[in-house]
Amino acid sequence: MYDALSRLQQALRPHGVIYVSFKAGTAERIAPDGRRFTDLDEESFRQIVQDVPKLSIIETWVISGEGAFRGQGEWLNALLRNLG
Repeated sequence: MYDALSRLQQALRPHGVIYVSFKAGTAERIAPDGRRFTDLDEESFRQIVQDVPKLSIIETWVISGEGAFRGQGEWLNALLRNLG
């Protein structure tokens, strides 16, 4: 996840903002179709972002699943800013 966030930070314009969302949890898993998922809680997410230079958290919030994911757990959402 560190590598992915580092690349996103480098792709953003200075002071650009990005939205990210993760299923709330603490596991990495692979779906039957081969897609890889990283579930994060707020603490582990903050630790990852802390290690990415020039990236800071604007806001985080947790919601219940909506739409096709209604009733399927909680989701961690965040807005991040490129400080570069």
